[in-house]
Amino acid sequence: MAKDIQVHLNNETVAELEPPAGLRVSPTTPVRETVELMQQNRTGCALICEGSKLVGIFTEQDYLRRVVGKGRDLNAPISECMSRSPATVRATDSIATLIRRIHEGRYRRIPVVSDRDELLGCVTVRNLVRHLAEHFPAAVYNLSPVSKPMQHDREGA
Repeated sequence: MAKDIQVHLNNETVAELEPPAGLRVSPTTPVRETVELMQQNRTGCALICEGSKLVGIFTEQDYLRRVVGKGRDLNAPISECMSRSPATVRATDSIATLIRRIHEGRYRRIPVVSDRDELLGCVTVRNLVRHLAEHFPAAVYNLSPVSKPMQHDREGA
């Protein structure tokens, strides 16, 4: 079973996950409007684009750290608060490459681009788990709920 999964991860491409287009805004969109759009679309990120080119990403973590945490003006353009040149995967990359990139960067979502660097969409960990559960239900649903030993002693006073 593990060999089957490894073969699948190495041979299937990110395009086969059918990445959703994601919420896209321009760099001049105010932070307030971007956050409202994220809430309306029930998404944890906005993809910042100039035409079809990805120039940045703005996540709920960026909102907490760069806007709320620094008392930034909500009318400022999103370009002042976004993460520039975000990590991406190509639609032609293997799912194994996607998993490695997500793991190494500790990302919850990662934009997908074409070979011409045009934004195609955004894959989330949820999309990935759903895909794996559809293709390998026994392996996914029989995973142990705890992968690392938990701390059983209380921290602090």
